[in-house]
Amino acid sequence: MNIAIVQPYLLPFLPYYQLLSNVDTFIFLDDVNLNKTSFINRNRIVLTTNEILPFNLPIKNKSQNRKICEHCYHDSYWDESWMRISNIAKRKASDSQSIALTLLSLVEELRQSKLRNVAEFNIMSLLKFLDYAGAKTPHIMRSSLLRKFLGDNLAGVNAILALCSLVKADRYINPAGGVSLYMPHYNHFLEKNIDLHFVDIEQCLSKLSHADAASSVLAPFISCSDNVFNDSLQLFTRSAREYL
Repeated sequence: MNIAIVQPYLLPFLPYYQLLSNVDTFIFLDDVNLNKTSFINRNRIVLTTNEILPFNLPIKNKSQNRKICEHCYHDSYWDESWMRISNIAKRKASDSQSIALTLLSLVEELRQSKLRNVAEFNIMSLLKFLDYAGAKTPHIMRSSLLRKFLGDNLAGVNAILALCSLVKADRYINPAGGVSLYMPHYNHFLEKNIDLHFVDIEQCLSKLSHADAASSVLAPFISCSDNVFNDSLQLFTRSAREYL
């Protein structure tokens, strides 16, 4: 059984959706401490070749000493933040592309959500986007709800191995950025009869028509919504499914 275990980012980059579309079980790693510099509550959209616009949802009392699932989005800035995202979407949809216009309705639907817990909202928005793209949805789990089976002190690679064993996974798929993290522990995965596999980000980007719109440094981290704005829904969906 294929498994992926990743933190619940806000409208993340395309390889994240590759993981979601190509595994049997997807575990959102939401009970690790929040990294203030991560993409948990922010991302970017390429507006033109020379213009990349950031967007973010402010988090209330943001702290690296508390878990992702213990944080909530700031209600006071909710509408204001989504209005900025909506305005970016409108600029992208100025040529009345049906894909971009449809995405505007999704942005509005997310804005009206009553969820403010960071983990819960990000997971909900991810699944809505996956459904919108017509991609396969795997069995979804949250590490915070599985923690009672692992023990509070288990962390890092040991926690990943324990989660894989818990759901009887024999293949762990991870973004290419995880090579340096997991390959030193290759033998540990081998001992558990778990095969390591990594998503090829560059191959994925090469299939998208606007891949050269941003620098090679920024391109891999552009939001999935940007891919839909710049490419057809069919191309996005196909790219999300192809990772080998």
